[in-house]
Amino acid sequence: MLLERVVLLDPREQWLPWCLDGRRAAPPEDVGGTGGYAEFLEAISDPNHEDHVRMLEWGGDVDPERFDRRAVNTALWWWAKARGRHRKLRPDLVDR
Repeated sequence: MLLERVVLLDPREQWLPWCLDGRRAAPPEDVGGTGGYAEFLEAISDPNHEDHVRMLEWGGDVDPERFDRRAVNTALWWWAKARGRHRKLRPDLVDR
């Protein structure tokens, strides 16, 4: 005999998505995909590059090696809130 169990989750009991780890910063908006990001990184890392100053002015204060887990989790919270799923944090992640 096959038993089928259907569990309906109360949206207020759903956990938030949460980032535990990561690396590197997100690319600036409108950088031009992966190829544009590679060119951007090359230009900002080489003071002799012809686009060095222009890319620094355009991209702002960018540290491509920096990763901000708190900023990612804040963005995930706002994403979940916009979808009505922001009510509950996983107890083991509250302090992160």
